[in-house]
Amino acid sequence: MGLTFSPLAPQPSPETYVTGLSVDPNNPREIAASFSFNDTRYRPGFPHAALYSYTTSPASGTWNVITGNLPSFAVSRIVYDNGALLAATDQGVYATGAPAGESTTWTRLGTGMPNVQVQDLDVEPDGIYAVTHGRGAWKLSAPLSLAPYVETRSASEVKQGAATLNAAIDPNGSEASACTFEYGTTAAYGSSAPCAKLPGAGTAPIAVSASISGLSANTTYHFRIVATNLAGTSNGADETFKTATATATCGKTSVGKSADPFAANRKRVNRCVLPANVAVSELSVYLAPTSTSGQQVIRGILYADANGAPGALLGTTTQLTFTNSSPAGWYHLGFPASLQLAGGHYWIGVITGASQNVAAGRYDNVSGAQDYNSNTYTSGPSNPFGSVTHSDEQLSLYASYTQRLGKTRVGAASDTFAANRKRVNHYPLPAAGSVSKLSVYLAPTGVSGQQVLKGVIYADASGAPGALLGVSEQLTFKSSNSAGWYDLAFSSPPKLAAGNYWIGIITGATAGVTGFRYDSVPGSRDYNTNPYGSGPSNPFGFFSKDSEQMSLYATYTAG
Repeated sequence: MGLTFSPLAPQPSPETYVTGLSVDPNNPREIAASFSFNDTRYRPGFPHAALYSYTTSPASGTWNVITGNLPSFAVSRIVYDNGALLAATDQGVYATGAPAGESTTWTRLGTGMPNVQVQDLDVEPDGIYAVTHGRGAWKLSAPLSLAPYVETRSASEVKQGAATLNAAIDPNGSEASACTFEYGTTAAYGSSAPCAKLPGAGTAPIAVSASISGLSANTTYHFRIVATNLAGTSNGADETFKTATATATCGKTSVGKSADPFAANRKRVNRCVLPANVAVSELSVYLAPTSTSGQQVIRGILYADANGAPGALLGTTTQLTFTNSSPAGWYHLGFPASLQLAGGHYWIGVITGASQNVAAGRYDNVSGAQDYNSNTYTSGPSNPFGSVTHSDEQLSLYASYTQRLGKTRVGAASDTFAANRKRVNHYPLPAAGSVSKLSVYLAPTGVSGQQVLKGVIYADASGAPGALLGVSEQLTFKSSNSAGWYDLAFSSPPKLAAGNYWIGIITGATAGVTGFRYDSVPGSRDYNTNPYGSGPSNPFGFFSKDSEQMSLYATYTAG
């Protein structure tokens, strides 16, 4: 007849033979195949169900094994049924609504059929027909009904105490009666939140979400999606996210009573007083739409103080585009990198683009609170600020920051970390706070390999390191890593009272791979030998003393 066969890519395992092929009626470039063996029909560890798909020529495609949780029996045929897949196995008929590789979930289809070898399937408008080996033919008259297919997706909008949980649900044609996210600090969860909207009764994945609050800062949370229809309940895979580090604020955190639309090409700032040695990560401003349609671009700005007026530009945030359909609320403008600032007076504010009056800020009247001037947005905020006009508008605008304890500069001298040793420097903590992480400046040394390390915090005991208060998560530094600051986070932030503390590093059995920086300060460091595998000792123990004040600091939030 003049027809020519085209070869497909080699099947997933050459040891198997093909027992059945079915072409997707909605996509002729996707094929479902079943596989078995001559001797035992079923063999553990080998694929027994797979999908083949291609975009150009048949030989260009790829196989995706979908054996998933099928029972440990051979598969004789896989057929399509209105988007679902049915598998004829040596233990009855199984179905799945949405293949997901080796994570595919198969469900036993129907009741009444014995655990018998099904050799073929035929899908007809009035039902599904199954041909068995030795037990005749069977019919499932009811429409195919499967539990929902669910996929837990990454969390978004993760803040200090809140997050948005995301997932996708394919109801498999049956109305989803329940849609819930389970979450908690372990995979046992313990809390739940309903989806903002049920996904309906379609046969395609529908995005669902739930916003949760009341979370602890700097904490890892587990979550999964759970959905139910008439056919049953499906649980999604476990996912995790970590909430942001707790921060302090500087500025006006309440929503002002008055509103003022933002003029075009203008920057406006309010004064803010910061404590010593902080890192400012973002500005937050309360915005609301006006009756003006369109959009307005906005960036946050931070200026130094110059004798009571805004002076040198210190930082500019990423851009926010606010439209007339944006909801009223707090909007966060992050700096590309945290600004390291000494204590003192600063000016925080926003600069707006060429459109005007689309976004309105909220404010309260405070005499002389605001300085502003004209500034073409596309030219960037001027440096220095320039001549100002005063107003009484104290914007609902604040800076978020963390405080730091230790040496935040890169030291002039270099050394390498010895093996199985802990070393600490001492610093006074001016006020009570929770420590979220230690940060240390590391650099490769030319020695190949890798070295593990953890951060440690010790209490002070009459001028020496005493009781162990905290151990960070592990960091693995490799000889291929670049020089820079590396964070050592605490899974449970230690809560410390005001006083003197010792912060430092314990290193693993490999020596010389990791370099660090320091400045020489007499008597600033205590150290001793400590096998890494045993964990940092408690108390610190006998020590030696030297003058290496490491480039190492703790990030904490007062309170």
